[in-house]
Amino acid sequence: MKKGLLTLGALIAFIQITLAGGTVSGKILDKQTGEAILFANVYKAGTTQGTTSDFNGEFFLQLPAGTHDITFSFVSYQTKTVSGVVVKEGEVTKLDVVMESSMQELDVVVVEAKAVQRNEVALLRMQQKSNNVMDGISSKEIRALGLNNSAESMKRVTGVSIEGGKYAIIRGLGDRYSVSQMNGVTLPSANPYRNSVSLDMIPANMIDNTISLKTFSPDRPGNYSGGLIDVKTKSLPDAFYLNTSVGISYNTVSSLNKDFLRDGITSSTDFLGYDDGARALPDYLKSTKNTDLMNSAFYVKARSTSESSKESSDLYDKVGKELSSAFVPVKKRSLLNHNASFSFGDRKKVNENYFGYNLSFRFSKSYDMRENFNTQVNEFIGGGLEVLKANQTLAGSQSTVNPEVGGLASFSYQMKGSNIISADIFYNHSADFTALEQKGTWPAALSGVHEYRTRGVALTEREMFTTQLRGEHLLKSLSDTRFNWVLGRSQVMQNEPDIRLFADITDITNDVIKIDRAESSYPFHFFRELNDQQYNAQFDFETKVGENKKSSIKYGALAQMKLRSFTEDRFQLSDEGTDANTEYLGFTEADGDYDAFFRRDNFGIIGLDDNGRNLLGQSYISQTAAANQYTGYESVYAAYAMGVFQMGANWKLIGGVRAELTDMEVTAGNDSVGDIFQLDLLPSLALIRSLNENSNLRINASRTLARPNMREMAPFTSFDFLGGPQFVGNSSLELTNVTNFDLRWETFPKAGDLFAVSAFFKYFQNPIMQQLESVGSIYLIEFVNVDNGMLGGIEVDFRKNLGAISKSLQNFKLGANFTYTASRVDLTQEEIDRNEILNPDLPTWRPFQAQSPYIANANLTYQNDSNKLAISLFANVYGRRLVFNGVKGAPDVYEILSNNGNNVPTPDLNLTVNKGIGAKWNLRLSINNILNTQYSQNQVFNDAYYNVQSYRQGVRFGLNLRYSI
Repeated sequence: MKKGLLTLGALIAFIQITLAGGTVSGKILDKQTGEAILFANVYKAGTTQGTTSDFNGEFFLQLPAGTHDITFSFVSYQTKTVSGVVVKEGEVTKLDVVMESSMQELDVVVVEAKAVQRNEVALLRMQQKSNNVMDGISSKEIRALGLNNSAESMKRVTGVSIEGGKYAIIRGLGDRYSVSQMNGVTLPSANPYRNSVSLDMIPANMIDNTISLKTFSPDRPGNYSGGLIDVKTKSLPDAFYLNTSVGISYNTVSSLNKDFLRDGITSSTDFLGYDDGARALPDYLKSTKNTDLMNSAFYVKARSTSESSKESSDLYDKVGKELSSAFVPVKKRSLLNHNASFSFGDRKKVNENYFGYNLSFRFSKSYDMRENFNTQVNEFIGGGLEVLKANQTLAGSQSTVNPEVGGLASFSYQMKGSNIISADIFYNHSADFTALEQKGTWPAALSGVHEYRTRGVALTEREMFTTQLRGEHLLKSLSDTRFNWVLGRSQVMQNEPDIRLFADITDITNDVIKIDRAESSYPFHFFRELNDQQYNAQFDFETKVGENKKSSIKYGALAQMKLRSFTEDRFQLSDEGTDANTEYLGFTEADGDYDAFFRRDNFGIIGLDDNGRNLLGQSYISQTAAANQYTGYESVYAAYAMGVFQMGANWKLIGGVRAELTDMEVTAGNDSVGDIFQLDLLPSLALIRSLNENSNLRINASRTLARPNMREMAPFTSFDFLGGPQFVGNSSLELTNVTNFDLRWETFPKAGDLFAVSAFFKYFQNPIMQQLESVGSIYLIEFVNVDNGMLGGIEVDFRKNLGAISKSLQNFKLGANFTYTASRVDLTQEEIDRNEILNPDLPTWRPFQAQSPYIANANLTYQNDSNKLAISLFANVYGRRLVFNGVKGAPDVYEILSNNGNNVPTPDLNLTVNKGIGAKWNLRLSINNILNTQYSQNQVFNDAYYNVQSYRQGVRFGLNLRYSI
């Protein structure tokens, strides 16, 4: 006890020493170019107490608590003094300063600190001076809005919407045309059907800022046409900090629901999102020697008690009794969503150098229920009929429990302002425990008057472990050339242990419940595992050239390799050989008593007959196919050269070219191979005209590309639930080439204000599309190249402090943005020919998948620093966007958030209230989806709306308490 108190006392003393005095930190920028000013002098006015900015223009000055005047000076720049800078004990005062170049001796410019305090103003300054069309959101804005992760923050950015709560759609283009990075390094996706990382994996408390680049420049990856999202994590903290928070939320649909569906299997570590092995594939089923025995004639040898058949009979009994029989979801009341986070960091002076660290940990658990989860497949009948026919209609519910744990550790060492070495370690593990239960009719596949019931339980674990080692150097011996490098390694895993799918049919006419091989499938077990290893090496050099060093030459190289392995093992229940066994309870005999049918003693060998042969219960046969395993690699080698040329006071030219070599190969277990080996030259040219001190006109033209992912190239078929669509790969897929044009006018009238108008156009060669096909009663989703496509649109972005209207409104800020997009993708000739036969009224083109005709965001924020109160009201709305094409002549399927059941969208409305309590506590109240919008997928035919999928999302009430020092 005494030792513990001494330790606690030492910790408190350490924190008190750390917090002695206060800190002023910020960045010094050139007013004309927006570039950082290196090694400028920063000192308390009238003293020699000071420091210098580092080679990123950042400074860090420790001062006693009180009010100070701080002077900034540098050769050929006008000296500036900021008066009235308030430094508080143990706190950091943010101060970004803009200096104006001058070759004449001028009086010192004095400004008040109130006019230059930093918030998202620094991000807007970066946006104004960026070489690319850029948008973003700062960490302060993320905190004020009460956002939980990067996906939620990106919804606030102009032209961005989020699909499925995870994946960014930028300017109407899905994640195939977007790149997600962390600190400039591309993150791999843990989902084989996606090209970019799930943004909800990156918690908000780990983020310094998030930017979105919408135009290409050669120093960035060539495979983004919609946009590039770069999440910047914290590096060198300004001072010691410690944050801890806990939160709960209640969803009106999902929380405390007694009908919440759960998996019948549980493990001791489920609460963290890890399976402890309870669902794992048994080792003996990883042996091809055993699975080869489990063929369609498995039961024949299993009947025999002879020594030669013992291996088969033992295996028949073992696999029947040991593979889980929990095919039917169980109901268990859900809990409240909850989360907790803890982070701390500090900066330490080591001689003339600085060492900084940040450590962050997070845990969350959410419950999502799609109650009244209705799905339908519609078909065009023709023959003069004015309606669509429902080929499948199902209703029920789907529940998902999502635990997530994550952590970030970053370490930085800054050496005399000219060199920084940083290391980042990022870990995230998330899991979806999903259970589905639906029933309805399926006339396309089943005969007679019937009820079809389908069930599924699954666990999907996704894990990412990323390490990065980064260096930033100023090479003074080489004309102050900047040299930046990154080495990275990522391990990504997606594990789906023991997906169980089960469907049955009730013959209503004869009052019989059955599993009919001719019309449906017997229950399945699936075991899937995907492993990726990704390696990155990137080097960039930048040298200032020209008069006053306002221009620069930049060049560099990148090497990136991803290695993948994917396995899928399938086992299907079989009752072959049970017909002569009176002890066995067949499915029809069980008459809907699932517990009795799936009981353990109804599996394997359950006795001996009068002839001494084994009496068989049901067991499993192997449906594992070599074609359902694949390995692959994706290598990208790139080099670029570009220049940024300041031409006079008002013009800037940015131009260059990037060469990217793509080397991809996917090999399925049946020796089917898909491969791409292609060199692309990707030029870019941009012109920026500074119209005045606050306004720019930007023109940009570039060429980019998009790659298929390895799952899309892997020639095998997979499905997620019985009766659902099957995904089929295409080994013949090719790269997509994209030509981009952008025009933007922007003005920043006052600090924190913005008004911008952009226009963009993109032309696609060989775009990749998902295509839904119908083969009998089976629906296939295929990936195909089509000839070409086009996309264009307009963006408007507006941010304004309302204090300009009235002094009483100075704490209010209004933000709004709107994006209008139109696109056209030609259909394949095969689909055109088929539609001519089925429904000639269908068009020969469609928009890009996930492209909304418009996206609108509006945000009204009240922030009063004196009483520590911030209130934000945010609304997001998007127009109907394509999900997939219709089948058998039916119109295409679109999705929308709407409470009207038609084409009129309903806004997603969210309210956040933050209140500081004392010096260290903060309470946040949030209400999300206030209007309780309904998610719908539908088709329009003859002005009538046909449901394809629908469910209510529920209103979420959240409460979060944070403690900070």
